[in-house]
Amino acid sequence: QLPQWFVLSCAEVLVSVTGLEFAYTEAPESMKSAMSAVFLLTSAVADLTLSSLWPIFTHWVPDREMQSYWSAALLCIPTWIMYRLSETWQYAKPTDPFYAEDFREQCDG
Repeated sequence: QLPQWFVLSCAEVLVSVTGLEFAYTEAPESMKSAMSAVFLLTSAVADLTLSSLWPIFTHWVPDREMQSYWSAALLCIPTWIMYRLSETWQYAKPTDPFYAEDFREQCDG
């Protein structure tokens, strides 16, 4: 099980770093720490929810192969929701001069 735990840990690190960076760069100056806290709070609530619902799910679907299929299928729902939300997202204008220069270069093409 070591390879699975390694891949899972790497994925968790990549998602956490990306999410925290996005929350920090998109938040107003006065709310950067609050947005980071909200991001970590949502991660904690998601972990607690999954750990409490997993025994019910494994009782409902006892076959491990079918658990994998159902988990993948159920993950399509939040993925679709996030995709729809991201279509209308407008990035905040950067206040840091380092990022502002990159932002201007991206806009100019």
